[in-house]
Amino acid sequence: ARLLVVIGTVAPDRFVDLAAPIAIMLALCLAIAAATFRRERAEQSEAAPHGNPAELKYALGFAALFAFLLLVVAAVKNTFGTSGLYVVAGISGLPDVDALTLSTLQLLNSGRLDTATGWRLIVLASLANFVFKAGIVAALGSRQLFQNIAVRFGLVILGGIALMLFWPR
Repeated sequence: ARLLVVIGTVAPDRFVDLAAPIAIMLALCLAIAAATFRRERAEQSEAAPHGNPAELKYALGFAALFAFLLLVVAAVKNTFGTSGLYVVAGISGLPDVDALTLSTLQLLNSGRLDTATGWRLIVLASLANFVFKAGIVAALGSRQLFQNIAVRFGLVILGGIALMLFWPR
């Protein structure tokens, strides 16, 4: 849902073209989450502690990542064309989707990228982020938790790949 808000805010003229495939991914995630909730609502778990994402160091880190990605995305597009952007999306999406999304939206707004490629880059970055999060669960969580996450994330990843392959250009 956050991606749809970002797209609507940063690229309102492109929202209609970008929103449909992103909304389909959101619907898939919500369906899987609802099924999981219904299945396991009897179990209570304690939330993991986390830091304050509004701290200045996080904001500065994001700003640095965003600026770096703007340069990388522009350089890769100029050097390798659109196909190189898929590599950037896959790698940069691992730890964070927002910087790649904003960079992609800027390319769309400037007319240097077509909408079909733009949403595919955003979806690819999101799928890479699912892989990264599954890796964190594998490294830090229990085997059972990883197995549960792997099945659910796997369904989302397969759905995203199918969407990227079969959605009309």
